[in-house]
Amino acid sequence: MGSIRTAVLCAALAGCAQGAGKDTTDGDTDTDAAGGEAKDSSGPWDSADDGGGEVKAVHGDLQSMAVVQEVTFTANGSSTETFCATTLGVVGPCTCTYTYRGGGTLVQAAGSTNRYEGTWAREGTDCWELPQVPPDPAVAWDAAVQWSAADGKAFHSVTWTTGGTTLGQWVAHGDAGNAALSTTDPIANKQYWWMEDAEVVAYEAATRTAAVDEEAVVLIDALQWKVRVRIGWSFSTTGTAPPATLPEALDTDTLDTGVGDTG
Repeated sequence: MGSIRTAVLCAALAGCAQGAGKDTTDGDTDTDAAGGEAKDSSGPWDSADDGGGEVKAVHGDLQSMAVVQEVTFTANGSSTETFCATTLGVVGPCTCTYTYRGGGTLVQAAGSTNRYEGTWAREGTDCWELPQVPPDPAVAWDAAVQWSAADGKAFHSVTWTTGGTTLGQWVAHGDAGNAALSTTDPIANKQYWWMEDAEVVAYEAATRTAAVDEEAVVLIDALQWKVRVRIGWSFSTTGTAPPATLPEALDTDTLDTGVGDTG
């Protein structure tokens, strides 16, 4: 549960640099007529390699992607419920959800990592504004919890594991060359990421989709919150991926019940 423990929660409490994406030293200048990869002068590679020296991309055929993420906060314990009632003015169940959506088209594929250029932004929320969150007197909760692009523009770096059958890491990042995971301050580094930990997220080749559903009880400013993160990814071999969908059921095998576990 690397995404919850570090990217979301540590941020609240406080590229895939794999080269240029093309090989300019092997003298290979084909233009798809023979070997199938994009010519070296323009990149990106696809999944074919005609022997010119490139690193064969595991999923270079996936020309576009889409992602949707939902983050839900629920008060956990009497102290947090009191905070909700007295500070936030919430009467009844103290829970709220943020939804983010994005996607892009392939700009680089090398080895096990694809990079896409496109969008990443908050789609909607029913959450509150938190008073006294530095540096502003009132700030939308998600701005204190995770990064999303103010202008909606972003890159997505996706890394596959076990030969491309599982999705091991996804990073939404604001700068093209800044996909190396920031574990201390992802918001300042314009990142939000999810990383495979104990659970294995299968890449469904038949549907070109993947999904994860994680939940943890954590401490945010000494208050206990149950945080649930659901993410769905969709990929396509054409220029437009179908909309990503969220997983329906919580996989209880991935639950992390460690209070304040931010490691």
